[in-house]
Amino acid sequence: LKTGFGFLQKHPLIFLFGNASLFIFMTIIVEATYVLPAYVEKFLGKSGDVYAMADMVFSAGALFAAFVTTKLFKEKNTIKGIIVLSAIAGAMYLLMGFNKILVVFFAAQFVIGVCNAAVRIQRVTYLFHHVPNYLLGRASSVFFIINVFGRWCLIALFSLPFFHSGIQIVTAMYVMGAICFAGAIILWWNKAALEATTYFQKK
Repeated sequence: LKTGFGFLQKHPLIFLFGNASLFIFMTIIVEATYVLPAYVEKFLGKSGDVYAMADMVFSAGALFAAFVTTKLFKEKNTIKGIIVLSAIAGAMYLLMGFNKILVVFFAAQFVIGVCNAAVRIQRVTYLFHHVPNYLLGRASSVFFIINVFGRWCLIALFSLPFFHSGIQIVTAMYVMGAICFAGAIILWWNKAALEATTYFQKK
């Protein structure tokens, strides 16, 4: 961790990218393990079979992500791809905040699955070309710890009684949508600088 932090202190853009590009992953973990069961029960008024189907649809989207990554976003457009995909995921969270139609819900879960997996592929591609091999795991450990702390904060927030009163669990969807949009905005604001970085790792 000390080595990872030392490298990222010298390259703050990589630190910013590594964390902002993981915002979507932070929301995915919290949604799947904490928010979604309550959302299905309290807002959609459905049972565990709908929750299980949503998980299957999400997984199908993750499998489809390889096509999105290779066909729509080439290797040189990794930053653009992450920005677009994070924004789309944010829009899907907002859509789920007011939608009760199951087909739309499942479609949103599929799209979020695509976006999550595709973003992870894109960010690893970018990091591979910007962080030396012997430091990649150390830098990734820093990102992981920060992301876990963010998940703890979100779960603590969503554990408040407000989110479990009536259908207020939909507010959690809006919060997670805002987080995805925040990650996209941060990357968009620094897009030119991130693409112009010169400490590329040789192929």
